[in-house]
Parts: sequence; structure tokens; C-alpha cells
Amino acid sequence: MRKFVLGLVLFSVGFLGAILLIGSLVCSPESPWIVNGVEGIYSGIAFMKMQIPMSMCIITAVCGLVLAIKETNSKK
Repeated sequence: MRKFVLGLVLFSVGFLGAILLIGSLVCSPESPWIVNGVEGIYSGIAFMKMQIPMSMCIITAVCGLVLAIKETNSKK
């Protein structure tokens, strides 16, 4: 049960972090972004140098989700 809650907390933190980063990307004054001929969300992430924080949030969310699903399916 504790691992399940830990997984849910990790997923929530990673998901909320990614949502906040995307929100800051959308609300930035430099939109629309065109970096080296590439436009869209990825070029905005590259322009604001948010690749590492976004990757960490996504990795945290995926690890938390995997832990919660793994703990749900475990038999005791």
C-alpha cells in the first residue's frame, strides 16, 4: 500500500510539473516560436531551454505510474 501511494505521489508531482512547464510555455511573451525553421511546442521548449526539466517531469510521472500499476497488480 505504501508503494502504491508513493507511485501516485510521484505521478502527481511529475504530471503537475509538466503541466506547469507547458503553462509557462504557453503564457510566455515570445510566442509563436520559430527556432532554426522549426516551430511548435518543441521549438518553444528548446527556445526557453526547458528540455531537461520537462524530461525529468515526464520521467518522474512515468516511473510513478509504473510503480503504482506494478503495486496494484502484485499479489500478496
